[in-house]
Amino acid sequence: MADHVMMYSYKASLMTTTTTTLDSPFSHLLSSNYAASDSDVPRVKVIITSSSDTLRRLNSEIQKLQTALRELEQKRNSVQTCIDAHRALFSPAPCGNTLRDICPLSPKRPQSQL
Repeated sequence: MADHVMMYSYKASLMTTTTTTLDSPFSHLLSSNYAASDSDVPRVKVIITSSSDTLRRLNSEIQKLQTALRELEQKRNSVQTCIDAHRALFSPAPCGNTLRDICPLSPKRPQSQL
């Protein structure tokens, strides 16, 4: 349940008042040759500043989440290694098979030592 609260809190923290291309009062002028008039300049600057702040916060959040993801992957790998090592305990011991018996390139023992 704490994870759900944390995720909700995380999502809520990203819900800030920012202007996107679609809801900008200048959206119909974007990608055109229009140059902002003197009266538009302050409003455009506010949009740029606000959006830049949001972008910085989002980049910071992404960095934190990537770090957390790397840590979780390392923990997962460690647990998987532990599981694999313990599963190996279920493998039956080789019955009389030595490396020399299995690998044809290893020198054979003389019959007198068998």
